[in-house]
Amino acid sequence: MQLRYSSALRRSFKDAKIQPLEKMANDIAVGLAVLAAAKRENGRRAEEDRLRAEAAARRRNESKRLAYI
Repeated sequence: MQLRYSSALRRSFKDAKIQPLEKMANDIAVGLAVLAAAKRENGRRAEEDRLRAEAAARRRNESKRLAYI
Protein backbone atom coordinates (compact mmCIF):
# COMPACT_ATOMS: atom_id res chain seq x y z
CA MET A 1 0.00 0.00 0.00
CA GLN A 2 1.58 3.24 -1.14
CA LEU A 3 0.62 6.41 0.71
CA ARG A 4 0.22 9.54 -1.34
CA TYR A 5 2.75 11.65 0.56
CA SER A 6 4.89 8.83 1.91
CA SER A 7 8.06 10.04 0.18
CA ALA A 8 7.88 13.31 2.13
CA LEU A 9 7.47 11.58 5.50
CA ARG A 10 10.41 11.12 7.79
CA ARG A 11 10.67 7.40 8.39
CA SER A 12 12.96 7.17 11.40
CA PHE A 13 13.97 9.13 14.45
CA LYS A 14 17.15 8.11 16.26
CA ASP A 15 18.61 9.12 19.56
CA ALA A 16 22.03 10.74 19.21
CA LYS A 17 24.45 12.82 21.24
CA ILE A 18 23.94 15.77 18.91
CA GLN A 19 20.14 15.69 18.90
CA PRO A 20 18.41 13.58 21.58
CA LEU A 21 14.90 12.27 20.99
CA GLU A 22 13.56 14.51 23.76
CA LYS A 23 14.33 17.56 21.62
CA MET A 24 12.66 15.95 18.61
CA ALA A 25 9.33 15.30 20.37
CA ASN A 26 7.49 17.96 18.36
CA ASP A 27 8.84 16.65 15.06
CA ILE A 28 7.86 13.10 16.04
CA ALA A 29 4.34 14.19 17.01
CA VAL A 30 3.89 16.08 13.74
CA GLY A 31 5.22 13.09 11.80
CA LEU A 32 2.73 10.77 13.48
CA ALA A 33 -0.15 13.16 12.83
CA VAL A 34 0.80 13.48 9.15
CA LEU A 35 1.14 9.70 8.83
CA ALA A 36 -2.28 9.17 10.42
CA ALA A 37 -3.87 11.73 8.08
CA ALA A 38 -2.20 10.13 5.05
CA LYS A 39 -3.45 6.68 6.09
CA ARG A 40 -6.99 8.01 6.60
CA GLU A 41 -6.94 9.65 3.18
CA ASN A 42 -5.56 6.49 1.60
CA GLY A 43 -8.31 4.43 3.21
CA ARG A 44 -10.98 6.87 2.07
CA ARG A 45 -9.71 6.76 -1.52
CA ALA A 46 -9.53 2.96 -1.47
CA GLU A 47 -13.15 2.80 -0.28
CA GLU A 48 -14.23 5.22 -3.03
CA ASP A 49 -12.42 3.10 -5.63
CA ARG A 50 -14.06 -0.07 -4.30
CA LEU A 51 -17.54 1.50 -4.44
CA ARG A 52 -16.89 2.81 -7.96
CA ALA A 53 -15.77 -0.66 -9.12
CA GLU A 54 -18.85 -2.28 -7.57
CA ALA A 55 -21.14 0.23 -9.29
CA ALA A 56 -19.43 -0.41 -12.64
CA ALA A 57 -19.83 -4.18 -12.17
CA ARG A 58 -23.52 -3.73 -11.37
CA ARG A 59 -23.98 -1.63 -14.52
CA ARG A 60 -22.18 -4.25 -16.64
CA ASN A 61 -24.27 -7.05 -15.19
CA GLU A 62 -27.48 -5.09 -15.72
CA SER A 63 -26.63 -4.36 -19.34
CA LYS A 64 -25.79 -8.05 -19.92
CA ARG A 65 -29.08 -9.03 -18.29
CA LEU A 66 -31.05 -6.60 -20.45
CA ALA A 67 -29.26 -7.78 -23.58
CA TYR A 68 -30.10 -11.36 -22.70
CA ILE A 69 -33.77 -10.52 -22.22
